[in-house]
Amino acid sequence: MSGATGVHTFANGIRLPANRLLDLQVERYASDVSGNLHEPAEEHWFNEILQVSPEEGVFVDLGAALGYYTALVLQSRPNWKVHAFEPNPQMREGLREMLRLNELRDATVTIDPRAMSHLEGEQPFLIQHFGSCITARSRHASGATILDVQTLRLADFLEQSSEPISLMKIDIQGGEADLLESSTGALESGRIRYLIVLALMVQRSMIAFARRLNQRSRSNVT
Repeated sequence: MSGATGVHTFANGIRLPANRLLDLQVERYASDVSGNLHEPAEEHWFNEILQVSPEEGVFVDLGAALGYYTALVLQSRPNWKVHAFEPNPQMREGLREMLRLNELRDATVTIDPRAMSHLEGEQPFLIQHFGSCITARSRHASGATILDVQTLRLADFLEQSSEPISLMKIDIQGGEADLLESSTGALESGRIRYLIVLALMVQRSMIAFARRLNQRSRSNVT
């Protein structure tokens, strides 16, 4: 993690605890390419969606980490309800700190410690700062920090949700394709208005899935 102390303030005014950021992130934020934004290209899509969204709505943040996108949504739509899923306990602490730094404590933010998965039950979860993810114990050395976390299927969450979802972000470090493919029927119901998937490796199957879903449902997948 970064050795910096205090608060990192982005160009858009969002504030994160500096000591929870990685050195490479801080260096990237200082570059001309980044313009002191977390992820400029992705943030563009968020802003485009929020500009055409109503004042009341629901944002579901799957893999919330320190809550940058939760803050971004509430900065534009302060009346929205937020359901932030984050299984990493260290990240949940940082998320709560982010809410305090951005004076969002009174916002309707539910922090959920479960991991969203294509499987329901209890799964091993690798604690690796921003790379934390559901894993298999056999893939890691004995010194790795692995917790057993409760998981929830996306289809079940959508079925249980009492309100339509205005925007959902998925960033679960490699589990995106399995999660989406296992939730096709629920996603086709149109209960999610906009869906943004952040993935380091965009698989062809994910691109094909997004095209099919956009054709069959009222959801918009980016």
